[in-house]
Amino acid sequence: MSLATNPLVADTHPTSELTTIDVDAVRSELLARRAEHSARLQNAQNQTITLVDNGSVDVGLAFERFSIDRSRDALVDIDAAIADLDEGTYGSCRTCDRPIAPERLEAIPHARHCIACADSAPFSTGDRRRP
Repeated sequence: MSLATNPLVADTHPTSELTTIDVDAVRSELLARRAEHSARLQNAQNQTITLVDNGSVDVGLAFERFSIDRSRDALVDIDAAIADLDEGTYGSCRTCDRPIAPERLEAIPHARHCIACADSAPFSTGDRRRP
């Protein structure tokens, strides 16, 4: 279903301003980033196995575990953004439901929050999903 025919998309919703070409471009960018993070995740998992097999407990192992967490989080966010595209809700802040600035979405296509909500939210040190 195209965005133009999606009854769930209000005229004021940010996704309603996207053309089919824009949606395709955003989807392509998200899929490219998904592939990149999947490759990073696989590489980090392989490195972790190698470091553990070698008995290495050092900064390298900690970094690989951090990299695994970041890639997993990015994959979750990217999959959510793709689902939002399919549902016609892409570009809405998950906190305030206002449109996310196009510049922010261009920089972080899988952003879940507008700048105001991202800056004001009380993120814990364990919350890596600020975008």
